[in-house]
Amino acid sequence: MKGWIRFFRVWLTRAAMRLLWIFPVRKKQIFFSAYEGKQFACNPRAVFEALCADPAFAEYSFVWELNDPEKRRLISDARVSFVEHNSFAYFRAVLTSRVLLTNSGVTARLPLRKSQININTWHGGGAYKRVGYAVKSDLSSDLYELTVAGRQTTWFLSSSGIFTDVMTESVQLPPERFAPTGMPRNDVFFRPEKCRVLREKVLAFYGLEPDCFLALYAPTYRGAVGEDRLDGLSFDVVRFRAALEAKFGKKAVVLLRMHYFHAGAVASEGALSASDYPDMQELLAAADLLMTDYSSSMWDFALTGKPCLLYAPDLGDYDTERGFYTNPETWPGLLCQTEAELLEKIACYDEPTYREKIRTYLVDCRSFDDGRATERVAALCREKA
Repeated sequence: MKGWIRFFRVWLTRAAMRLLWIFPVRKKQIFFSAYEGKQFACNPRAVFEALCADPAFAEYSFVWELNDPEKRRLISDARVSFVEHNSFAYFRAVLTSRVLLTNSGVTARLPLRKSQININTWHGGGAYKRVGYAVKSDLSSDLYELTVAGRQTTWFLSSSGIFTDVMTESVQLPPERFAPTGMPRNDVFFRPEKCRVLREKVLAFYGLEPDCFLALYAPTYRGAVGEDRLDGLSFDVVRFRAALEAKFGKKAVVLLRMHYFHAGAVASEGALSASDYPDMQELLAAADLLMTDYSSSMWDFALTGKPCLLYAPDLGDYDTERGFYTNPETWPGLLCQTEAELLEKIACYDEPTYREKIRTYLVDCRSFDDGRATERVAALCREKA
């Protein structure tokens, strides 16, 4: 019964939204959105900044979905206008922009026209926790909506061959609709000088010493899409810092970055909160070590060659609830299920062995990330816009 109710709601909303088709598609307008207007970040930001600097798009107008007026101040280009999620201006912008470039797709409730180009950049790479049709339990979004949204997708950006393999089922798209571009937001990791500048920026933001050892802890969410049941840390931050200092010989600083689904604070004695920092890629560029669990941030960080710890004390429960595409033992990091194991993996870390593991992993996954992803996506926009 619930399925039929959802179906009717989507059908009715799509029918009503077709009234906005009275407004013509603007051939030189491009719409950008990251996390439904919550951030000016991720792949859409990387592509936007490239297009702003591209003479081929000098006469274009850009629309950014940004809900927070403070975040809008990060953009000074006069060609940019702003809309808020689910406002009338937002609906009109989505249904009249020639190119749509978002990192989570366009809802099935908005009926796109055939003349529109809908590019889903997605917000993660690799093949880790299951999403969409592949989720084991009922945590997934409504499957009918996923199907309709898939039909409206022109291109789905892919970070690797293995990503295309698993997401073909998850979002119900044929392989030929996946563009083997790599992820634009990861181009920064192929520019050492840019990474150095970003590290200096992050350290200055938090008032940290240049020679500190910066560890970033960024767990993913628990529960259904839009919520996060993670309400506390299951390890001792002080002991964690001490282990890092003993291994790497520098004063350790821990930044805690919660998933954007998470509402409220998490007890983090001994760590600095980085949940409100504007750009995750800047934190990854700055960090000497990443600790996560099932987040695809491990894919991004693998491109740096720096150590990643996969701290997953609830591995069995998470597998039962959501499931994994691949065996966590094969992921680009050191898997730890207990705090004792976590401390041991730090003490036994061997850089040459680890870097070889990451190199082999990226080859086996058929990585498309090589520092030119933004260039490829910009070419797609030039071709069709």
